Amino acid sequence: MWLIKILCVFISIFSISGKYWKPTVYQKIRQSPRLTQFYSLLESNRPAKLNLQYGEMTVFVPTNEAFEWFSGGNLNDIINYHMAWYAKQTKDLKTGHLTTVLEENPPLWVTKLEDDIFINNARIIPEISDYASEINNKPKKPQVLHVIDEVLDPVVKRISHAIYNPTAFDFLSRSQFWDIGSHRVQLFHRKIIGSRKENLFKSEGNFTFFVPVDEGFTDYRLQMFDGNVIDAHVIPHRVLFTRPSPKDSPFETLANGDYLYVVVLFSGTEGKLFVKSHTLIGDSNRPTGEIVAEIVKSNIPVKNGVIHLIKRPLVVFDRRLTLFPYLPIMDKLSMDPTLNTTYILGEKTGFNSILNTEKKQITYFIPRDQAWTNLQSFLEVGKPVFDEFIFKYGRSILNRHVIVSNVSYTMEDLRKRSNTTDTADVDLPTLGGILKVGISETDGNYVIYWRNQIIPVYRANYQCTNGIVHIIDQLFTNEEDFSSDSSSEDTTEVNHLHLLNMLIRVTI
Repeated sequence: MWLIKILCVFISIFSISGKYWKPTVYQKIRQSPRLTQFYSLLESNRPAKLNLQYGEMTVFVPTNEAFEWFSGGNLNDIINYHMAWYAKQTKDLKTGHLTTVLEENPPLWVTKLEDDIFINNARIIPEISDYASEINNKPKKPQVLHVIDEVLDPVVKRISHAIYNPTAFDFLSRSQFWDIGSHRVQLFHRKIIGSRKENLFKSEGNFTFFVPVDEGFTDYRLQMFDGNVIDAHVIPHRVLFTRPSPKDSPFETLANGDYLYVVVLFSGTEGKLFVKSHTLIGDSNRPTGEIVAEIVKSNIPVKNGVIHLIKRPLVVFDRRLTLFPYLPIMDKLSMDPTLNTTYILGEKTGFNSILNTEKKQITYFIPRDQAWTNLQSFLEVGKPVFDEFIFKYGRSILNRHVIVSNVSYTMEDLRKRSNTTDTADVDLPTLGGILKVGISETDGNYVIYWRNQIIPVYRANYQCTNGIVHIIDQLFTNEEDFSSDSSSEDTTEVNHLHLLNMLIRVTI
């Protein structure tokens, strides 16, 4: 009989304790068939697993379907971005930001609407969220689980350990550490520096930044892009991710003065996102009207808000360059930030003096900065060695890129003289000798064939007062210039490119 009584006592104890036992958040994730992808990542990431098993926190777990749609960076790198310190149920979440368990990450931005709550661009699914439990440590630590419909992506690469909770300015100055594909933002960054707007992008606060990518700048857009236009690309006091933001509702930008007043709106169609700028008060350079730009990379979180990369600048309307007085070639060369290396090289070697002629017409194939970077990579030398020798022999290189004659040549003129696409049947009488090239054109895009190179023309037919400029993606140099049996097409000069290579090899 006494054994039966003892057994009844134990049954009573276990039944009472069972009423109060509840799976931890970690156990809940493991048990849920909709969260298996996140659980798999959690198991393979020991620091994240330990954080979840021992810390007070809120966990935002994407569904398996969310992972299927995700096309961002390394999943193992972003799992800690789904965990924030302190336990917060939906009733505790306010519009603002949360600090993740890895403080070097950007914050998680909360947008609380009437019926929905968004974490960055992900919506909390209310019917399977607000799961609260405790870890049986001493003291006990509460945890909350929310299920979301998108993967949270900090976009910044985890290998960039030198970047700590980055601001918008950190992104612009070191964009190579972000997963933004082939997009570049160097021109916008340089305009910010030139307009002394750095503090705006470093400032504490809540902002939405629209950043035009380099490909969206024409010469005219770049010329008209000043500090006031930069202000029109910033919405203050709001962090607007694309999903929770109302569509076709105007938001006031920092360009809200008596001489320039601009509002912006989000819109979307056929799966694409756009931002529109409405200039309500303008001037002769920035007339009233609407500009529409496609968002090519959205929802990049930063310490002071969110960044959206856009296909072209806002506010600045296009103008045909022929409607305005042409600039001299030297002005074009010195004003374009993508041509810095060519300009500086021309100044140091005295080559730029050729460009000031008014008695002849000049056709100048100007290499972009990237072309010089490619040459340095080919030579496999450091920048100090490269700079020393390229400034010494750079004039010979630049001579190959300039034609001085009674007429200047558009790309259309040269194409008409080329009978085939990839055959070198056009003679370019450059200052560095005759270059035999072929020219092809597809949908207004030109390519130059020279020796064994295919050289894209990045921007053709920029008309100047004393000639025409074509901006190209590669230099008129190739492996033959750096081989022992090379013979220069330049019959009037020593092949300094071959000499350059030999001297570099001896030096290193």
